[in-house]
Amino acid sequence: MQAGLLDKLKALASTRQLSDLTIGPVLTWTTSAMLEHINKLLDVPGAKLLWGGQPLTGHNIPECYGAIQPTAVFVPLKAMKDPQVFELVTTEVFGPFYVVTEYDGELWGGLGGVPPTRKEELAPDLQQECSASGTHPTCALAASPCC
Repeated sequence: MQAGLLDKLKALASTRQLSDLTIGPVLTWTTSAMLEHINKLLDVPGAKLLWGGQPLTGHNIPECYGAIQPTAVFVPLKAMKDPQVFELVTTEVFGPFYVVTEYDGELWGGLGGVPPTRKEELAPDLQQECSASGTHPTCALAASPCC
């Protein structure tokens, strides 16, 4: 995010419009369901709306489809340790919708960005939370078992 990536994404998102078909209806989610999902994400401590989050206006898209502005919600990576939050942030919304986070290497025990392959490589607070089955969401982020 320090490299200006979010500013670039926001600028690109702001150019999307129905008139040139760079945005259109979401066939698998209704507008109300997408707005509800946004609100659930915003309930996560530290989460914030980066842009969008509003229904599209000036269209005749049926209510059975979704129509929202391009939207991005920031959710802290550490919050994703919570299995309920992990499920929220990994729920796929087939539309103009981003979940954004920041990574500083500390989550993986300060290993310089190398994901954990063993429980011992996790930061101490995450070692305690690692489940006996090795399916803790933090380990799932790295697609590797932690126990």
